[in-house]
Amino acid sequence: DLETLTDILQHQIRAVPFENLNIHCGDAMDLGLEAIFDQVVRRNRGGWCLQVNHLLY
Repeated sequence: DLETLTDILQHQIRAVPFENLNIHCGDAMDLGLEAIFDQVVRRNRGGWCLQVNHLLY
């Protein structure tokens, strides 16, 4: 339902910051799900909007 979806999105917004350091450092942007999971979950970093959305959905 809408309330549950809203709760999930609010938690995601608070827990995973936007980060685009890879772009500024000249690193390749890996959009594979495993690479995104590694960056955001295992290494506790934020993600680019496309990365965070791909991980959530």
